[in-house]
Amino acid sequence: MLSYSCAVSGAPLLGETIGENFERIVARFGDREALVDLPGERRWTYAELNADVAYIGEGSWRRLLAGATDIGPERLRERMASLTFDDPTNI
Repeated sequence: MLSYSCAVSGAPLLGETIGENFERIVARFGDREALVDLPGERRWTYAELNADVAYIGEGSWRRLLAGATDIGPERLRERMASLTFDDPTNI
């Protein structure tokens, strides 16, 4: 695994992006539980989480390309509570 040293820490840092790291974890542990929403009683494996993240990302890109200006962390948090994964344009 590629890594490098950071001047402010003795611990090596990964030589990959967060997305690359997540994809590597998905490939290795795809069938394992990754996320649990206790109040909503929902569970995701790494593979399911990866698919949902990609789906949300695709919908966000489509909206941005269509000129949407209401996309950001707060707006996404608001939408996540009622999100259905049947149509990426719902985001």
